[in-house]
Amino acid sequence: MPSVAHHYLVAMPSLTDPQFGKTVVYVAEHNAKGAMGLIVNRPADMSLGMLLERIDIAPAAPIGISVTTSGDGSAGETPVFLGGPVQPDRGFVLHEPVGK
Repeated sequence: MPSVAHHYLVAMPSLTDPQFGKTVVYVAEHNAKGAMGLIVNRPADMSLGMLLERIDIAPAAPIGISVTTSGDGSAGETPVFLGGPVQPDRGFVLHEPVGK
């Protein structure tokens, strides 16, 4: 079976599963050992600023990465998305390859 890594899976309108209904999943990895994907269209009830504050991280960005900040230096209203029902205590950052 060909790999679907770096593709999107779009839920059919008839899918009624509460976890995956109305979702778009980015497949980050797909090989003989399994697959890993992230739901990319389910917003969380918090902004990036709120998340960083909650986990006690200052919003200083690495070189080449911009973090939207409000006047008080917080990460502002940059949205955070729920990546899926498995391991909700882990976070991932989707980004372009380095150097692009």
